[in-house]
Amino acid sequence: MDAWAKPSGNLSPACRAKGLRHGVYILGFALAAAVTMRELGAPPLWRALLFLPFFMALVGMARGLIGICAFLALKGQRETDDGVEPVAAREERARLAITGRNALLWSSLIALALTAAFVSVG
Repeated sequence: MDAWAKPSGNLSPACRAKGLRHGVYILGFALAAAVTMRELGAPPLWRALLFLPFFMALVGMARGLIGICAFLALKGQRETDDGVEPVAAREERARLAITGRNALLWSSLIALALTAAFVSVG
């Protein structure tokens, strides 16, 4: 079977598209907020709050790009067009949990790096 034929995540194509769209919107908001904060001379502690929108944007983009909702993966669930359902196969649940943890870890690290960059730019 072709590797592209079978989805490897826990999201339907419509959920993936929605997640990517939301992630891009949130990233645009976060970047606009970062530039605005810098131009207004916001103190570094306020700019550190950018971590949350950066993290949310990256989690949303991971939904679209790799097809995984990390939070559902950690609970052993998948999101279809009809709603959320449990993943029955134990091996698939374990694989999704690992992928979900990795997605959260990388989203956190990248969000932290972006936040540090905007905090350090004075």
